Amino acid sequence: MMQKPLPELFLDVIERHFHMEVMGSNWQDDLRRELNNSNFPNRAEQFQKQFAEAILYQTITPEQYSELTEQEFETPEDLEAELRELWHAFYGDKPVAVKVD
Repeated sequence: MMQKPLPELFLDVIERHFHMEVMGSNWQDDLRRELNNSNFPNRAEQFQKQFAEAILYQTITPEQYSELTEQEFETPEDLEAELRELWHAFYGDKPVAVKVD
């Protein structure tokens, strides 16, 4: 079965904000600013849904993530744990869910 291509928004955000060389202490503020850009009104909701799908359905492989971020993970489960930590750092206690409130 061929894997569905990852959404462009998700890939772009991962590469630009989660790359190990650019992920500074204020990454959440930078990402929030980008996602809430009024020129792209649905961007925040789209990214949240795509991020949740990546965690819940493992839509991104460790290899793909490494290509974008230069961070390596041995297994999909290790990557999922990292993505859950990033989710928590960005969304707080909001449950990982595909349906956006």
